[in-house]
Amino acid sequence: EFGIPVYPIVGTGSLPFRGGINPDNIENSLPQYEGAKTVTIQSAFKYDYPIQDVKKALDFIEKKLTKVKPVKFGDDEFQTMEVLNDIFKNFYRPTIEKFAPMINRMAQFVPNRRERLQHIGLLGYSRGVGEVALPRAIKFTAACYSMGIPPEFIGTGRGLKEVRAKGMTETLNAHFKTLKWELSHAGKFVNKENIMLFAKKYDWAREIMLDIELCEEILGIELGPQKDRHFLHRNLTSNIMVKHGLGMDFEDDLLEAAIMRKSLG
Repeated sequence: EFGIPVYPIVGTGSLPFRGGINPDNIENSLPQYEGAKTVTIQSAFKYDYPIQDVKKALDFIEKKLTKVKPVKFGDDEFQTMEVLNDIFKNFYRPTIEKFAPMINRMAQFVPNRRERLQHIGLLGYSRGVGEVALPRAIKFTAACYSMGIPPEFIGTGRGLKEVRAKGMTETLNAHFKTLKWELSHAGKFVNKENIMLFAKKYDWAREIMLDIELCEEILGIELGPQKDRHFLHRNLTSNIMVKHGLGMDFEDDLLEAAIMRKSLG
């Protein structure tokens, strides 16, 4: 509009919920950031992967971002995306509000992995959904993964079902090209046993279990551990929940699980 060049910067984490940029899946996750000119790198990207993989991924980012042209959207496309956002939001929000007390309890045990300046003044904010307060992004994500419940799935299965019913699946796939890949990656850290135990007591767990079942059905994927480190992660998250219930210390298990998924949160 004003003829001034804009160079967008995208700040992401390694896990799909935080943006999904990491050396293992850079080729599959980067396409969702078409138009960005800079991708900032989280500490997990730099320190939890072999140095050669990190260098290779950085080279890929540098070469790819210089060649990709930004996608332009018209008003109709923005309206369509707002409809899609509302579909998923309407399932995510009520579930997360019910899940929040458990997330907040678990987040108390997530360590502070770095020093950071406090946001003050106009930059200050608190994280929350609806009427509930939630931890900041890293602790929120770490708390969910430590229970074997990747937050990527909250409301997603039910959202996909409604998108399909409205005949909007093709539109969703066009705007979120990496959806299946991102959910497949996050799904390696799903602990169905933990969720089923929670489901005996909590509505939010029954809703998330339904989300997982619908994601598997609609996307044609099987969620759960695949490699040895995923099974170790599953076992650690089981330990965490049993020890939590018994009032035992589980911080070592929590940190070991973070190492297995190569990211705290």
